[in-house]
Amino acid sequence: MSENISYDYLWQTLENEKRTNQLTQIPRSFYADTITFINSIDQNTKESNLRNNAVRLITELFEIRKQKILVYIAYNKHVPQQIAANEQEFYARVSEIARGNRIELNQPNGPSSKKVKSVIDIPEILLPSGNKAGPFKRDQVIEMQDENDVKFLVDNSICAYL
Repeated sequence: MSENISYDYLWQTLENEKRTNQLTQIPRSFYADTITFINSIDQNTKESNLRNNAVRLITELFEIRKQKILVYIAYNKHVPQQIAANEQEFYARVSEIARGNRIELNQPNGPSSKKVKSVIDIPEILLPSGNKAGPFKRDQVIEMQDENDVKFLVDNSICAYL
């Protein structure tokens, strides 16, 4: 794919990424191909400015995409499509750290309980079951009918098991 990478392609990819809050589709080998392209530019000619700009573009693109990936991780969601190999490694490493640092409020009844206690004030929300719940005040005990709703509330640090 590196033969298709050009300065214009990098610029257009960055502009496309800036236009949306979603991750845009890029090839899995995008960063490796881009590095090959940048290394093919002769530093000792007029093209050295092109090389510096290409490095700036790819750096800015990666930073924007990392921020978007962090949002997916913060909301405990998987990225919607295949991402570049470097980004997949970043996603996996940060996800592992985030999972290890979640607040676990294990209470005597454990995950099988359908009663939870809100840890924050909750406005009316739509639950995975399609039911609406709320509003609830902090520390209010809530009895749920659907175990998936309970799991959703606890996994997203909205409630804790009783």
